[in-house]
Amino acid sequence: AYHPPFVQRFLKYASMLDVDFVWVHQASTVLESTLAYSLNSIGVKTLVVEAGVGMRITQDYCLRLVNGILNLMSELGMWDGCTTRRHSFVPDAARRPVQPVKQPIVSLDRSVSFVNAEEPGVFVPTVRHSDNVRKGEIFGCIVDALSGEVRQECVSEVDGLLFTLREYPIVNKGSLIARILQEERR
Repeated sequence: AYHPPFVQRFLKYASMLDVDFVWVHQASTVLESTLAYSLNSIGVKTLVVEAGVGMRITQDYCLRLVNGILNLMSELGMWDGCTTRRHSFVPDAARRPVQPVKQPIVSLDRSVSFVNAEEPGVFVPTVRHSDNVRKGEIFGCIVDALSGEVRQECVSEVDGLLFTLREYPIVNKGSLIARILQEERR
């Protein structure tokens, strides 16, 4: 997510970070009151990364992001791709050449559908993160923790890519369950 004045400057950098998806939007995480905005305003190039599935981060994803950071540093001429001295705090990923990075899906202006909990309970997904869903498809449900009764079926309002899916199962009314990038209209 970026504040509009910084979009073009950082889109190329974000594409070097080995992430799956770059979502360009104006959000509270990049408004004028944030550290990222303040740093960018004084010329310190700053990106905000949300890594992995909501409420979970894995070692594999962290290592992939480290590879992306090393790739960015190499592309900017800040790192030659090799670590000549071994330090205990340098991850193994930094002791080998940068691996090729995946080109992300980039969304500059496509609509995003948000699905929030209408009821409290336990969220049980029926799809996986990064799946494509269809309008009207049930991708999970919220159940009552005591009775097991389904309190809400979570339904996609659009055809698209499920790029955020809640991992932590306990939800309150209003909790974010999913974000879906709407398919491009043809």
